[in-house]
Amino acid sequence: MLRAVSDTHDWPQADGRTLHLLRGARRSDGLRAWDAADGVLAEHDEDADLLVGDRWGALVCALGRPVPVWSDHAASWYDIRGNQDRNDHTRSPISAELPDGPHKRVLMRIPRATERLDDWLTALAAQVPEGGTLAAAGMAQHVPRQARQRVEALFGPVHHSRGHGKARLILATRDHRTPEPVPLRRWLWPETEWPVLNAPGVFSGGSPDPGTRTLLSHLPPLRGTVLDLGCGNGVLGLAAAHRNEDVDVVFVDSDMAAIRSARATWDASGLTHPVQFFHRDVLSGLKDPVDVVLCNPPFHEGGAQTSAIAARMFAAAASVLTDNGVLAVVANRHLGHDVRLGRHFDDVQPVSRHPRFVVLHARGPRRR
Repeated sequence: MLRAVSDTHDWPQADGRTLHLLRGARRSDGLRAWDAADGVLAEHDEDADLLVGDRWGALVCALGRPVPVWSDHAASWYDIRGNQDRNDHTRSPISAELPDGPHKRVLMRIPRATERLDDWLTALAAQVPEGGTLAAAGMAQHVPRQARQRVEALFGPVHHSRGHGKARLILATRDHRTPEPVPLRRWLWPETEWPVLNAPGVFSGGSPDPGTRTLLSHLPPLRGTVLDLGCGNGVLGLAAAHRNEDVDVVFVDSDMAAIRSARATWDASGLTHPVQFFHRDVLSGLKDPVDVVLCNPPFHEGGAQTSAIAARMFAAAASVLTDNGVLAVVANRHLGHDVRLGRHFDDVQPVSRHPRFVVLHARGPRRR
């Protein structure tokens, strides 16, 4: 069941301010925009010069000044800017890649995936000078078990690691060690024996995802421009090109690590179809028409189940599909995406009988 809470929240601050925050600066997904980890990090701000992983802008708004933000999720850029505007704050510079240092005082939201944590720590180690500090926090139930050990191994000595209410805080100081970059994980796609390459934390990092396999087993012959929406490691677009000569492929994802993965997977395949890669919040700024959209939408964000991401993907797909185009979606049956698709398409048909997943083909896009 989706958690039903108000999507706007007043967050009182110790200095007397009240922040007005929305999770999803351009949408309503019914989830709160801040948590205890944001509060813990704000309390440990000592003139931080870089924020890492500030997903919705709560942390930078709590600091009240335009600290640079490193966020590899394009969707977070809109949320951060929207919440800064909402609270009359100067906008922060935001980058999908780690800005050049030196960064002497870093505040970081701890990612849920250990591999992604390793990737961030390794990148920071190259830009934070010896003696620089890191304050890292996350909600205790979502912090990787080995977080302290990973920080100590890849960044420097940890001198504080304990719970603060429902959050966990780790404080560390940079030492002289220089860790090796985290390699892309490599596995073989059974259909072709081509390598699939996954950057740290990207979905389906070691084996074929069963939902993706189900979608591909019900994919008709394709022509024209194929859009892999929320592409992850790029397997859907890769399979479409492998099976169909007369297609060009567009890969889009909000996560920069996913775009790196899809590009590496494509390059390793040797395919020569026309191809493009876009790091975007859904399809923001993309207007060129496409003939086919392939989509295995996520239904979790920040540890909570939500249909908001899928709903935005479906609306975006309808806006770019040609009149005769098709959106092919796979999802867990209990999510009820046929109803959401019906808000944007005239014809929505189930085409699979899998006990766990449903594959839906949507035609007749209604543009608004």
